[in-house]
Amino acid sequence: MGIGADGTIEANSYMNSEVEGDSYMTEERGMSTIEEVYVGQPYTLKLDTNDELSGASDLKILYRKPNGDEGTLSGSMTDTVMSAKLPGADNDVAGLWNFQTSAVRSGDTAATLGDTVNVRCRSEWEK
Repeated sequence: MGIGADGTIEANSYMNSEVEGDSYMTEERGMSTIEEVYVGQPYTLKLDTNDELSGASDLKILYRKPNGDEGTLSGSMTDTVMSAKLPGADNDVAGLWNFQTSAVRSGDTAATLGDTVNVRCRSEWEK
């Protein structure tokens, strides 16, 4: 897996209704790693949740930078795919980034989280 010519990364972040709350990005979850992204490069994440999430709210993609900083990207859904854009200015740290889908299903109060997707962001000199 890698980044497409159109600047899009596609991966699976399957939702698991048994894991809820905000304790995300743990080692025991399934993970996939995508490479070929460089510091300062903007890209769009398209993560397949394997779930239509109809009626879900608070759609977002959580991230953790290699330096430990955490944040969120606003997500949008098309069928089972949650998408979000990471601007080049925010892609400012080389190393392994962690991304994870998050949504509050209709009738739930806690977020349901997807599998972690890793993206290795390289400095220009690491080619």
